[in-house]
Amino acid sequence: MTVASSDIRATPPTGCGPLLSIEDLTVEFWNGEEYERVVNGVSLHVARGEAVGLVGESGCGKTTSAYSVLAYLQPGSRLRSGRVLFDGQDVLGLAGSDLRRIRGGRIGHVPQDPTLALNPNIRVGKQITEVLANHSWQGDRSGRALSLLAAVGIDRPETVFSSYSCQLSGGQQQRVMIAMAVACEPELVVLDEPTTGLDVTTQAMVIDLLRELRASRDTSLLYVTHDLGVVAALCDRVVVMYGGKVIESAPTAELFAAPRHPYTKALIDSVPTIAAGSGPGKGLGGRFERRKIPPGCPFAPRCPLAVARCEAEAQSLLEATPGHVVACWRSGEPARDTVTGDAEPEMRLESRGEGLVVSSLSCSYTGRRRWTRGRADDTVVRDVSFEIELGETVALVGESGSGKSTIARAIAGLLPRTGGNIRFAGEPLSVGIDGRSRDQLRRVQIVFQNPDASLNPRHTVGRIVGRALRHYFGLGSEEAKVRARRRLADVQLDERLAARFPRDLSGGERQRVALARALGAEPNLLLCDEVLSALDVSVQASMVSLLRDLQQEHHFSMLFISHDLAVVRWLARRVVVLYRGQLCEAGETGRILSSPLHPYTATLLASIPGSTGGHERPILTGTPSGAATGRGCVVASRCPFRVGEICDRVTPPEVVDSDGTRVRCHIPLSDLEIRMRPDAAEPRLSPQRGPGTGALELP
Repeated sequence: MTVASSDIRATPPTGCGPLLSIEDLTVEFWNGEEYERVVNGVSLHVARGEAVGLVGESGCGKTTSAYSVLAYLQPGSRLRSGRVLFDGQDVLGLAGSDLRRIRGGRIGHVPQDPTLALNPNIRVGKQITEVLANHSWQGDRSGRALSLLAAVGIDRPETVFSSYSCQLSGGQQQRVMIAMAVACEPELVVLDEPTTGLDVTTQAMVIDLLRELRASRDTSLLYVTHDLGVVAALCDRVVVMYGGKVIESAPTAELFAAPRHPYTKALIDSVPTIAAGSGPGKGLGGRFERRKIPPGCPFAPRCPLAVARCEAEAQSLLEATPGHVVACWRSGEPARDTVTGDAEPEMRLESRGEGLVVSSLSCSYTGRRRWTRGRADDTVVRDVSFEIELGETVALVGESGSGKSTIARAIAGLLPRTGGNIRFAGEPLSVGIDGRSRDQLRRVQIVFQNPDASLNPRHTVGRIVGRALRHYFGLGSEEAKVRARRRLADVQLDERLAARFPRDLSGGERQRVALARALGAEPNLLLCDEVLSALDVSVQASMVSLLRDLQQEHHFSMLFISHDLAVVRWLARRVVVLYRGQLCEAGETGRILSSPLHPYTATLLASIPGSTGGHERPILTGTPSGAATGRGCVVASRCPFRVGEICDRVTPPEVVDSDGTRVRCHIPLSDLEIRMRPDAAEPRLSPQRGPGTGALELP
């Protein structure tokens, strides 16, 4: 992974006392038979004003460690040892009003899953004002809440203020959680995958917001994530965990430039990049199994440098260079490959007939959601057309709220369409699932973005995966159990997890269960809605390879919705770019991501952390308009290339380049190609910030 030097934050001045200290923390979970050690002797600190990234594979204990800062222990867990000192006070010894004053007041928290954290029965604005009231915030609380929503990049904050959380997109929900976390100006914010469900443009706004928090209020951050690009752009120091232990900690720049532990090296090598010819991310060899953790180094079973001593003797963190500690005796030896995978995939496709054909699709929530009443137009997807050949992968990309998930739900029959037609394998698909045969339902499967909402919490993992096998193939209970365990193995899950409930799994493990359930139906079309967003980079890379292998073996088509453009590059043959429900650009993935023609596509690419090597990333300016009435270009009010009133009043035509790239823009293609060149005299996009872009002036 290449990290621009200007994206690495400088380490705070030495001498700053630690605001947070986790000391020898050990936590165990009951697995139904015995207690398993999930966090084993973890120690770390966060200085005042410092941002520390906590990274590692799913199930490594990073979330459990972070939640201990708020004195949260999940049901079925127990604290064996350790202290968590916040400003010198052990929060694990607090209770009642003393603990409540710290939670939300002095320590903010952004959870991984906003769907579960937000109350679906209370309007968003009231939930924010309740936080302010609980901590005796003086002043206009409603005004403060509206200012917070605007600061985190919420479009039309007044509408969101009066809405329920279920009426918001996943990205909007996450931004609401960030607004709640910073509402009382906390000294420390614990963030658990806060940008996982966000598109790259919104992610860039959130990163800038967190930077502004640190600059203006000296706020400390403990940032739990698997997104190493965000860590490189935001954090001063990185702590790497594996198997419940801290195995390496170093300043961010040094860790990415010279990782010492074999696992850290493998983790960095697993990150996919969007640059042409750089190769995709690669998965680690083997898989993490808690029951096979040896007494010594937890990574030893997967480490190419391991010797007998590594598995038998525990290793302590030793200082390699000032501020850089690592738990590995052989960290100074030349590293051998710890990752697996191929070079850049060949996007070859032999046509096997008609796959999915979406023609002039329009979708609206009119009459379904009362909260939309009063708007000029409730259409959220307008006149979108694309095709997916049998065995092909096409990606849908765009900001949160651009209509990607709506399109997937319409194809699956879960959302009635208001216009257009959908065909698959030459057969028309009815508007709703009630009009589809069982075989049509089996052939089109969807994997939702949020596994917590799609997995039945009262069923075991084995029953969840086996249900599709029993329903579509009529298998008996025992045979379904056997095949369900095979599906779990396909997505790199221990078969012992079949006896557990979704609540007993990490976020990444739950997402893999959802994928295993969909694959169990042996679909011909798989609709993947952000299925990799909850996975760490090493498992994500393995899942990309797995999806490619399964697709080649079973020849199913795939609609892949993602905000991770690097993953899209290595998985999708073609890409469709959406903004506010309309198609902006579509074509071959390599062309779109290397030489975009539409200004909005260029904005997406420029917003990727580290892509431009600087803080002043080019972004769209102004406030969105035009989509509410269906007139004009949806990007017109924010586009630096706006040519006049025609952009505001007339829907741009769809033009096709010589290589088949489709673009909706009033500017001629020849002119767009000139403006989009990196060496163009006119800036590719204006770096100026305007109102409504989440300009990050904190209230």
